[in-house]
Amino acid sequence: MTYALWHAATAKYLKARREAATPTGIEYAARLAAMPPDDAARELYNMFALCFDEDLKEDTSCDLQLPYTVAAPIAEAIICLRTQRGEKLSSRKNWHEIQNQE
Repeated sequence: MTYALWHAATAKYLKARREAATPTGIEYAARLAAMPPDDAARELYNMFALCFDEDLKEDTSCDLQLPYTVAAPIAEAIICLRTQRGEKLSSRKNWHEIQNQE
């Protein structure tokens, strides 16, 4: 992920968190909930790029104010996308192993 892409994704993530309990955030959560999980995952993929797999369900639920039953399938779809794209930083264990190799 380039710095520009990371910066844009971080800004979008922080905006979504800031607006989560506002009418705009509630509307966004409702739109995500109405989407198939794979479509929502593609939309949220970069936004949660720095979130570890094991935290993804809780973080998407909490940060976007989505019911856990809606957030869990979206998180699973994001994890599948990461696997397909060969992401290496998908867990804390992997991150620590990579840090120790450098």
